[in-house]
Amino acid sequence: MKKICTILFILATGHSFAQQQSFDNPRNADEAAIKKLFEDEARDFQNVNYQSYLTHWAKVPYASFLYREGMFVGEALWKKMDEFWQNRKPSNMKLRRKNWNLRINGNSAFVTYIQHQQSLDTKQESDNYEERYMEKINGEWKVVNMTVWNIPGK
Repeated sequence: MKKICTILFILATGHSFAQQQSFDNPRNADEAAIKKLFEDEARDFQNVNYQSYLTHWAKVPYASFLYREGMFVGEALWKKMDEFWQNRKPSNMKLRRKNWNLRINGNSAFVTYIQHQQSLDTKQESDNYEERYMEKINGEWKVVNMTVWNIPGK
């Protein structure tokens, strides 16, 4: 009996770890929806489609963005985004994401990954560690927090 319990524990632990680590091949509708949101958000960012980009964010008072220029929350976030997007031009970037970690807990999700960016125009490259906290609102996943840290060396 003890051996059976040990085997069941190992199988359950392995399944949980695999579910958190697998994002390239989504295992359920929520993972697929989150992955599609990331793809659509990146497309909108590169094409400078601000109105569509905003649809991926939850318009809640606690929405936040933390990156090298500071942390912006609520109305300060929306103001900063408006300013940032005013002068944006389309970018010709190649993005690769790796080291995915996804944890869905009911109507919230926490996602981390490393994003490699390469400008196809200037050939500049950079790596960022990114985190997203997401909430499912009216059946759709929305970004509530985005944290971006540049990884030195590129």
